[in-house]
Amino acid sequence: MVAKSRLPYLAGMTNDLTLDDLLKTKLVVEEDVTRAVQAAVAGDRSKAYAIGNYTLDLDAAFKAHEVASKALSNPQATLAYRWNMARAAILLARPV
Repeated sequence: MVAKSRLPYLAGMTNDLTLDDLLKTKLVVEEDVTRAVQAAVAGDRSKAYAIGNYTLDLDAAFKAHEVASKALSNPQATLAYRWNMARAAILLARPV
């Protein structure tokens, strides 16, 4: 899954990588993350969302990030706030 030479300090821990880790190591691209954030802000939090060669459970990502979940359901929250909270929840998620 992840080459040891790219992440030697995480050897044996590839199941614990967050989407942010995968983005930093260029195993996923920014465009994929942006599409996931757009989907979440638009209200499409389907069970499985493809990001690169990985699958992200958007519903689980937002259940694990209560602040983001509340931000997306708050009609008075600005778009920028909802976007940033959605991005935070997605980057902290652990795709499979």
